[in-house]
Amino acid sequence: ITLANNYNINGSFTFTGSSALNLGTGSVVLGGNVLTMTVTTTANTLTIGGPISGNGIQLIKAGVGTLTLNSAASTFNGGLSVTAGQLNFGNLAGTSSTSAIGTGTLVLSAATIDNTSGGAGTITTNTPEYWNGAVTFVGSNPLNLGSGQIALGANLTLTTTASTLTVNGFFGLSGYTLTKAGAGALVVAGSSNLQGSTLTLTAGQTYFNGGTTFNGSLNIGAGLTIGNSSGSNVTLDGVFGTTLNGDVTYTGNADLNFRNSSVNMAVGAATYTVATGRTLTFGGTYLAVKTPVFTGSGTTYGTSVYGLTLTGGGTLAFNGPVQFGWQNGSGYWANPAAGPFAAVPITINGGVLSFASLTGPASNGQRTLL
Repeated sequence: ITLANNYNINGSFTFTGSSALNLGTGSVVLGGNVLTMTVTTTANTLTIGGPISGNGIQLIKAGVGTLTLNSAASTFNGGLSVTAGQLNFGNLAGTSSTSAIGTGTLVLSAATIDNTSGGAGTITTNTPEYWNGAVTFVGSNPLNLGSGQIALGANLTLTTTASTLTVNGFFGLSGYTLTKAGAGALVVAGSSNLQGSTLTLTAGQTYFNGGTTFNGSLNIGAGLTIGNSSGSNVTLDGVFGTTLNGDVTYTGNADLNFRNSSVNMAVGAATYTVATGRTLTFGGTYLAVKTPVFTGSGTTYGTSVYGLTLTGGGTLAFNGPVQFGWQNGSGYWANPAAGPFAAVPITINGGVLSFASLTGPASNGQRTLL
């Protein structure tokens, strides 16, 4: 069913969703003596095709159904909060003024979002965002959430199911963990200020395409891809530590420098693949250590060495001191003869591996490389 009238909405209402309903392209005015207005979509899809206006009223999307906003010219300024179900942006592609969510804040809590415009779309208003629960991006088409920074309000997972979701950056003050999941891509286009929070990558691709600061920790899962697809080299300060949990691929059309980030290889031998002509740089200390496991009065070592293999035609650079060896929790293992390994293998199958320096006591075997 598709309607084509103008509407004044003066209070909350529920769409039961026996069938999909399209309210047409008529304008919608949020009115009434209220501060919040809740649209509950119990099932199916409710489409609002016209621009939404209103002063000081927050629009809340509730219910497990879907709300589709098809206008790119909404001006309501009270903000939009999605507490359940799915929010679709239906008319972003090819438009120059895209304010489907008005000019207020966007709050996502246990929310699913999608761009159903038929092409890539960008919200061009500078809209601050608050993410207070899990967020899923369906990825029917690429979506750019614009220049507003995203404040984290909880430990949460961002799942990019397909395509590419672009955000300007993240802001967090409480030590939260933002986990990136899903096979799709996440692009961080600007600076972040995580201040004790951690970005953990568990699936898909993540691109760092701009900004000058990160101010948080980075945890990269095994077999993942990171990169810079902006066309301009990016240097990020304030990466307080990067943990590599396995093989990593670097791709894109420009270089990336985590200027002062220390790096910890958290698992055994790993392969780093850097695209031809590109450079991935870590500026802090690189640790490739084997941790003894204490059993009773003795010490048992694992059966593998923490090593490094480089492939691809690019450059992997460590601009800080590089330390190889064993670690017992309070420092480097002082006697290589006590364990089965006295060297760390490095294999170069393509590209350039650059070390600024190798550190650690010579008696420790930490400078012995194969």
